[in-house]
Amino acid sequence: MRRNVKYLLFFSVSWMFVVVYYLQSIKDPLSPKADEHRALRLKDTLRSLHSDNEMFVNYAASEFSTTTNATNSNKVDVRYFDESAYLERGALRPGQDPYESNKYNQAASDNTPTNRDVPDTRHPSCTQHGAWRDLPPTSVIITFHNEARSALLRTVVSIINRTPAHLLKEIILVDDFSDTPSDGEELERIEK
Repeated sequence: MRRNVKYLLFFSVSWMFVVVYYLQSIKDPLSPKADEHRALRLKDTLRSLHSDNEMFVNYAASEFSTTTNATNSNKVDVRYFDESAYLERGALRPGQDPYESNKYNQAASDNTPTNRDVPDTRHPSCTQHGAWRDLPPTSVIITFHNEARSALLRTVVSIINRTPAHLLKEIILVDDFSDTPSDGEELERIEK
């Protein structure tokens, strides 16, 4: 009986030491990190490595493009995009059912701010890993069909604001025969 108590006591104490050591080795996910925004800075080496690839992709896009691209003089920063005028053209009419066209509450979607705080749901060890820092730039393709303008604009703004600049090459909007093709065409004016 005494031998079992000794083993149980030894096992309990050693288990507590293991737990304390493990908890001490994990960094606090809420503490500010010095290199947290390091990934937002452009790297010259990444630009030089992918410049040849970008020329090929730009050539291919110009060859097979079926939509008219906005010229650089018409481009506007996302901060200066006239959000209210864009949303007003797709707003609900008085008495219209908010669930009718999109099968979700368009009135609530229209009232949700486009640049809202979205919590970071990644595991703390994923934020510390840093493997995403050296990835090549990517294109984001958004396919939509009769999407509410507020949801479409919120998606584009979230991508621009939350993706590190060196990882986002372009955003491609693919309109899948919507009733109002101007929904996506007006968003082409937003500059990355």
